[in-house]
Amino acid sequence: MKKGIIALLLMSQFAHLHAQKKSALGEYFLLQGQLLEVNPFTQEEGKAAFTQVKIYQGDEIYVAFDSKSSGKYEFYLPLGHLYTIAYGGGKYVNKKVLVDATASPHEKKSRLMQLDIGLFAPIEGASFPVLEQPYVKIAYSKEYDDFVPDFDHTETMMKQLDKEIKLAKKSRSKSSRPAAALPKESDKDR
Repeated sequence: MKKGIIALLLMSQFAHLHAQKKSALGEYFLLQGQLLEVNPFTQEEGKAAFTQVKIYQGDEIYVAFDSKSSGKYEFYLPLGHLYTIAYGGGKYVNKKVLVDATASPHEKKSRLMQLDIGLFAPIEGASFPVLEQPYVKIAYSKEYDDFVPDFDHTETMMKQLDKEIKLAKKSRSKSSRPAAALPKESDKDR
């Protein structure tokens, strides 16, 4: 009996995934990518395994899930909505991406949006207010018949984040310096 229930649950899960993929031809787009853990000081990269991806449709949470052990993720999203995608969860400093799919045409052509995101761990004593806003903005372009990032916005955000990382690096190096030696009693009298 247990085997029958498990088989039924697996078939149900498979049917749901198949239906989601089948309906993705036109009314949905496939959001996929790779999450990387980046050391902001050395620029070394690694996989950001099992990292939270939270997708908001408008102001409501639409779905939340973790990336795979490889850092890869994918999910089908309906066209015609505004999405904010937050990457990082509690493990990393979160980065947000704004995707405007409101103007995308509903057609039989499936669309793919590849978003690879570099994340970094929190740095003690540092804050990154620039990341309270979307780091990347993407919208459907009729001219290109595809989703296109706002490169000017992203460049501005990158420059601001670089400044904030440099400040964090400075404060980190100041706090790791040994304290200056206190003057000896015999030196105070001189």
